[in-house]
Amino acid sequence: MIASTPNPKVRFRPFTLSDIQIFTRVWIQPRSVLGYINEYRYDTYTITLLALAAIAGSLELAAANSLGEHMTLPFLLVMTGIMGGIVGTIVFYIYAAVMSWTGEWVAGLGSTNSIIRVFAYSLVPIVFVLLLIIAKIAVFGRDLFQEEMTLASYDSETATFYVIASTLEVALTVWSLSLTIVGVSQAQRITIGKAALNVLLSGMIILSAIAVLSIPFLYFEA
Repeated sequence: MIASTPNPKVRFRPFTLSDIQIFTRVWIQPRSVLGYINEYRYDTYTITLLALAAIAGSLELAAANSLGEHMTLPFLLVMTGIMGGIVGTIVFYIYAAVMSWTGEWVAGLGSTNSIIRVFAYSLVPIVFVLLLIIAKIAVFGRDLFQEEMTLASYDSETATFYVIASTLEVALTVWSLSLTIVGVSQAQRITIGKAALNVLLSGMIILSAIAVLSIPFLYFEA
């Protein structure tokens, strides 16, 4: 019997994804892409994605709180871009740390680093939210951040653009949340249901902490 010899031309090639494949496939194949990011500890754009998502969130808060009433548009954009990006990124890390902790309640195994990694790439849709916000700023300027802004004062095409852009922002945010749940399930190695509970519990804890910390400020305002 002749012993078989290994074929030197055949080598094991691990499953790999390029940057383009990661950013395109995460929309439609989140389980495999986020699982890949978790297994291979893919960190290339983690901080960048967190910062961009934080800036988008800061701009949304600035608009919701009508900060344009109290500061010029250039100053508002600089503050939300720099401070919002930094503070928001820190908040994301805190959220991941809390998720790692509460994940133990549902038999999760993910560390803070593994969770923040998949969390960042789950925020890819929020980058497009940021682009939509920038487009609205280009159209509406400082009015976007003022309480008295009404679509009735604009022509129908401009008002329609605002409605469509805002609707897309909501849809992209919801999709990002669904990706986050899938990513957490991969990092924590738990079911989708437990991952959703993990995300919810962590969010409730952080919101409760913010509410408690804000009590003194509300007291002084009163």
